[in-house]
Amino acid sequence: MLDGVDLILTVLAPIVAQLIVDETTKKAYRELKKLIKDRLKGRPEADLVDREKPEDWEEKFKKALVEVSVDRDMEIIKQSQWLMAQVHPELAQRGEYNVRITGDFQGPLILVFHNDEQHTAPFLAPPRSHNGLIGRYDLLKNLKQELFASGQLVLRGLPGVGKTALAIELANDSEVLEHFPDGVLWVTLGREANVLSHLDEWGATLGIPPDKMGGSASTEMRAKDIHRAIGARRMLLVVDDAWETDVALTFWLGASHCAHLITTRSLEVAGEFANQRVVPELDENNGLMLLEQSIPELVQDKQDALRLVDAVGGLPLALVVAGKYLKKRTAVGQPLQEALDQLYNAKKWFHLYQIQPLGIKLSLQEIIKTSDEALDDASRCALRTLPVFPPKPNNFSKEAAVAVSAESEESLYTLADYGLLERNESGRYMLHQTIVDYAKAHFRDETAYRRMVEFFVSFVEAHKTDYGALEIETNNILAALKIAADQEMRRALVQGANAFYHFMEARGLYETAQLYLNQAQQAASSLNDPAGMAETLLHLGRLTEKRGNRKQAEKYYTEGIKLARKIKDRRLISDLLRNLGVLESKRRNLALAEKYYTEGIKLARKIKDRRLISDHLQGLGILEDKRGNFPQAEEHFREGIELAQEIDYKSRISGIYVSLGILESDRGDSVQAEKYYTEGVKLAQKIGNRTKISSFLVTMAFFELRHKNYMQAKEYALEGLELVFGMGYYERVVTFLKILTMLMHKGMSFFQAGEYLLDGLELAHKTLSPEEICILIENLGILELNSGSSQKAEKYLQKGLELANEIKNTERISSLLHNLGILELNSGSSQKAEKYLQKGLELTRKANYPWLTCCILNECGECYLNQGKCDLASEVFHESLEIARRLGLQESTATALYGLARVAAYHNNISEAYRQGQESLSIFEGMAHIRTDEVNRWLASLP
Repeated sequence: MLDGVDLILTVLAPIVAQLIVDETTKKAYRELKKLIKDRLKGRPEADLVDREKPEDWEEKFKKALVEVSVDRDMEIIKQSQWLMAQVHPELAQRGEYNVRITGDFQGPLILVFHNDEQHTAPFLAPPRSHNGLIGRYDLLKNLKQELFASGQLVLRGLPGVGKTALAIELANDSEVLEHFPDGVLWVTLGREANVLSHLDEWGATLGIPPDKMGGSASTEMRAKDIHRAIGARRMLLVVDDAWETDVALTFWLGASHCAHLITTRSLEVAGEFANQRVVPELDENNGLMLLEQSIPELVQDKQDALRLVDAVGGLPLALVVAGKYLKKRTAVGQPLQEALDQLYNAKKWFHLYQIQPLGIKLSLQEIIKTSDEALDDASRCALRTLPVFPPKPNNFSKEAAVAVSAESEESLYTLADYGLLERNESGRYMLHQTIVDYAKAHFRDETAYRRMVEFFVSFVEAHKTDYGALEIETNNILAALKIAADQEMRRALVQGANAFYHFMEARGLYETAQLYLNQAQQAASSLNDPAGMAETLLHLGRLTEKRGNRKQAEKYYTEGIKLARKIKDRRLISDLLRNLGVLESKRRNLALAEKYYTEGIKLARKIKDRRLISDHLQGLGILEDKRGNFPQAEEHFREGIELAQEIDYKSRISGIYVSLGILESDRGDSVQAEKYYTEGVKLAQKIGNRTKISSFLVTMAFFELRHKNYMQAKEYALEGLELVFGMGYYERVVTFLKILTMLMHKGMSFFQAGEYLLDGLELAHKTLSPEEICILIENLGILELNSGSSQKAEKYLQKGLELANEIKNTERISSLLHNLGILELNSGSSQKAEKYLQKGLELTRKANYPWLTCCILNECGECYLNQGKCDLASEVFHESLEIARRLGLQESTATALYGLARVAAYHNNISEAYRQGQESLSIFEGMAHIRTDEVNRWLASLP
């Protein structure tokens, strides 16, 4: 390969080659060929160029130039430039040939025509990439428009993001060259720019004799000479890699007909100019396309390719060199995965380089190092500590950065100025992944970990209820908790995990909360910290309860309250009692729940903790509502919401609004109930409390179900199911599935619910109590039954029955036998159905489950009707009707009446059949029940 000079003459394509007909051009070509032949030291001429076949010149020429080793050979460069200019002026002007020359040369010239006069236009820009710029089409289009409109443009961005590549593409663009027909001046400055030398180069290119360039070493005078030489020309002036504003302005020499383009990583330099654009990293799709250009087989495994794009943060330079590295390694037989592993383990993309114009070897390591070396000591120290923060897109505050780095704000400003630290629109800082990796390689200050943990644990404790502030810092807080666990900072871990728990619960981060609470429990045990352990057990209890395991939750609460009583921590005792009250209220152990609430609120009032008092008051209100004591329930809710409003306790305010809505619904005031629900959900959505939002969705689903708005109930239930399933809130998953089961009996189908159950059943086994798992399996069986999948339905129902028998849960056994009876009835197996139903009926009578007894009696009646046993059918339908009317069960009442009507018709008692049938129809119609049409048709068939 060429060393120092990379010369590819793509101009010698077949069509263009045919234009080389004059003797002068042929002579130049022959001289150039001779020079190359000399360099090859006697190799056969046939290996170089076949002069008789100009259409073969391109391929032969390329081969020769690739094989020859030339070190800054000015003769070849000059001859090549001259030859290119002679080929075709119009093609030159339109940029339709591409001469890529690297080396130490003075001003390659392009030939253009202007007013039928041939003249030379300076063109100092490096050649464009033959591969083009992936993912930059829209950006380039916008940049061109801005450049044409304003005449100035600054490209700012991270090291390696492609600022220079964009500038090169713009400088070589045919539209840009047409817009600026008098040429392109280009200078690459760098940290230690030789300003006088660069000015001399521009002067020579513009035709200014060296002895007339200012007549002295004065920068100002030379700049004036160049400005005068440019005069009225329409030129593009590019200042690449500017580090200082004054130096960049030295080359701002064009008049009003010119445009100026600057690239810089410096925020300060960019800030001096009106029109600046930040060059973004490539997104995932464009990153994949760039990799595909080098190594297509990598992109076949999208996961591996995306991993590489993410690892380098979408930086084009890193992707290019990584792609080329993988291509080389696989070309010599190394397996792609092995090469990838080596690339990741050593972060090789930092050190791999890409050959740039002028023979420069550019690597990510070097361009970041250039900025690093320009820093003062304090800023360099800050750079090496900040990688304790997660990389972009995460962001962090100035206060956090100062605390963690232990350096001043000025150091942050310096890092931002050199492009090593980014700021988003909110003024918060970000670190690109590659900067993080670079700085980690130089990380020495282990105390930065401690400062990170201390800052964010203090932050969480100070903002426990400010969910907006916690939301912004979530990634940093979680990073701090991980550091605390990894660095065995046990006390900080216990404090941080517990302080952050309520936010994690509200946002539905159950898996994350479980991880850090488990670690906090171990840490508290190691520290022999009873207070920390009691608080951790409190939160573990809450989390475990929400995930469906009430028995384990009760153990956590009980163990926690023992520790809290031992150390006489009244706040913790009160909080644990409140959660025990909630648990027993869910179990319908209202007397025990009241005992816990009463003791807990007394303690809360003694320590004047308005937050806890409000918590207890909501619990007491819910308890009284369940008892039907509506005035007392309302009194508790009113006092609780007033206290919560005093301390701006938004999550409790939201919860009590929902409870007030349920209360008004129980009273029969649906209008007022809906108003409360609306207020509650608005507040829950405002603070992003997903747990409270799920409470609202449960309540609204039941509300709409009660009011026979089945479609609306379905929407609430499915939305809620998706929400809580994603959170791992399995206790509420079961509730939503119960609602969907009720709706299925109204004739609605829910394939989505079945999908959630199938996806989560394995996970549910690890988190739910056996009773809740049994309910899940039964609901899955009912879903399959209603969708017509009898075999799957039987599989799930039998599995549920097996589990219910293991845990000896009579209610679940009876319910599953009931559904198995329905399954057999639907399959036409009346005798099998009767066995299941009779067994279930026996259990429900003993256990006194009247509503379930009623349901099974009706199915028994259907079974007897199918077998022609009308007397037995009449008997069970009458018993069911009596129970249903006593309990106010409308659906069961209508079902029993329909059964009795058919019995009457069997005995030819048509008038009684019609009367009972009409009563059944009236009830079903009022419910918009699925069996309405069936009863209507049956009545129409009566003689």
